[in-house]
Amino acid sequence: MRLLVLPATLLALLAAAPPAAPQSRSSALSVQVNVATLHAATLTTARAGDDRADQPYVLASIVGPGTATSTARVPDDGHLTIQLDEAVRARPLVSLSLAPGETARVVITALEGPRVDLVLEGRVATAATARANESSSALGARLAEALAPLAILEDHWLGAALLEIVNDAGTLRWRTFACLATCEVLNAPDATTAPGTPLAGVLELTGAGGTYHLQLETRTGR
Repeated sequence: MRLLVLPATLLALLAAAPPAAPQSRSSALSVQVNVATLHAATLTTARAGDDRADQPYVLASIVGPGTATSTARVPDDGHLTIQLDEAVRARPLVSLSLAPGETARVVITALEGPRVDLVLEGRVATAATARANESSSALGARLAEALAPLAILEDHWLGAALLEIVNDAGTLRWRTFACLATCEVLNAPDATTAPGTPLAGVLELTGAGGTYHLQLETRTGR
């Protein structure tokens, strides 16, 4: 076998060459995940005789694109107040940028209670983002462990779900829309939905004696 010997000047030029430019994100999709509707069909178990309203809030724990992690919540701080058979207006939850082929996993955890517990919210985020590829059952168990202190605080876990979205050659698709705890998927986007059309799915959350309908929606732009 004949060995190819490169001149020293060519080797020096190759060593000094700048690294390859990162892939352009000009074709990335701007993705907005919204809480389109949160409806209380049944309130959670009352804490006292005069407890006639719930104070729900929604946490989002995000992995992606890549290994990036982040959190979001509705409302931005504090809690919502909702009466029986009342629905709250649409609110933005998560903003993302996904290049073709990139995915993001959003774990939705709905809670109810009068307190703001940042330590508990941190536990939820850690549990939801610790292992990006674990099964739904394992993720649900991890969330249950993180939320165990709720029983002592007399706050409520309404339910949890997983939404995984992907930029499929310029079209946003919901790869996974599944329940993790005290939840049922009532409606999911049709796989044949035209590109650019907002996608929406509805969850029924039944934790702590309540029945809530949570509609999630994604919209895209450039």
